[in-house]
Amino acid sequence: RHRQHTTGLSHILHKALFQAIFSHNSGVHSSNVFSQTLARTRNRSQSSRDSVIVIAAPRAPTRRRIESTPARAMASDSAAYFDPVAAEIAIVRALDELCVRRSNVAVHRTRIDELRRDIAHLRECIDVEKHRLRVTEWQMSERHSVLRQEAEQRRRPMLAEKDALTQHIGRVKRNLSAAVGRARSLETEKLTLEGKVKDLRDQKGHLEEVLRERSAQLHHLTMACRPVLDEFGKLVALLDAVQASLFDVLRRRVALERERRECLKRESRLASE
Repeated sequence: RHRQHTTGLSHILHKALFQAIFSHNSGVHSSNVFSQTLARTRNRSQSSRDSVIVIAAPRAPTRRRIESTPARAMASDSAAYFDPVAAEIAIVRALDELCVRRSNVAVHRTRIDELRRDIAHLRECIDVEKHRLRVTEWQMSERHSVLRQEAEQRRRPMLAEKDALTQHIGRVKRNLSAAVGRARSLETEKLTLEGKVKDLRDQKGHLEEVLRERSAQLHHLTMACRPVLDEFGKLVALLDAVQASLFDVLRRRVALERERRECLKRESRLASE
């Protein structure tokens, strides 16, 4: 880029000198051309000062074109007007622009070096962050594996306890169903015994009625026939003994039934416990 700027400035300087020295017109026209050249040079210098990025100078004309222009000018008019002041001003302006562009090139080179250093620093920071990210990802993976192992270790006893509780619940349900079935059987047996007790009470009432009827018949027979009274008294005594024994048997049976009920209650209570 510096070589391109130098070539462009040399081209501008040569062009100004050739236009000032080998002009075809009068001095006024030469000064106008030179002033236009200076204006273009000033505009280019101002644009190079205002710009931040270095802009490449316009492509220099070929060597054949540069060499042919003064030759044609010299061949056309050998007695051209020469203005040394304008030429000196053009040279100074061109040198000033060259210095400005060189300073801009130095500034931009410094800025480029700073940007390169910043880029290197940023790359180092990026490498550090990438390394830190890899370390963090590795730590996270390690932590994730540790947490997964801990969760698996905690889950195993919980699953075993869950299985044990499920089995215990199954056993309790089976025991409860068995107890319910036994309670239903005891209830049906209770109803059966109550029916039997009712039948026994009905039989007792019927026997009492029969006894009263027989007592009345005995009284009539006693009043009717005295001679048979003694034998009938014996029969009545025997009947009383039989009745007493029957009542004793009934009481014993009732006591046995009560004991049986108590045993059944105790068995049901023990089974429920």
